[in-house]
Amino acid sequence: MLQQLFLFIQKRAKSLTFLWTLLVFYLCLMPQRKIAHIPIVGIDKVVHILFFGIFMFLLLFNMKKAKWIVSFLIATLLGCLIELLQYYFTSLGRSGDWKDILADALGAIIFGFLHYILANKYKNHQH
Repeated sequence: MLQQLFLFIQKRAKSLTFLWTLLVFYLCLMPQRKIAHIPIVGIDKVVHILFFGIFMFLLLFNMKKAKWIVSFLIATLLGCLIELLQYYFTSLGRSGDWKDILADALGAIIFGFLHYILANKYKNHQH
């Protein structure tokens, strides 16, 4: 099942990456008042790890020979851009946070390694 999911994502990587990027921008730049408050300590950082980890995972499918460093920089710079937009567009009720950028980078690293492991595991089965 995991192999089938991996191959499904691989075949549709460009469109999935585009759609995921739009979703991340939308969710990260929506006004604070529209976001449900979840009273779990650190949930914001977990969300950042997932958002940018999944972005990194998808992005690696789009790179020839999985350019890990380039993908990592793109994912982290996207996180920086979003934090800058949150910082400067205060009307959103959001604020830029450097700790969110660290969570974005951590997510990219974790999911980058996950992609590496799965790509090596399924490399003989890829089309």
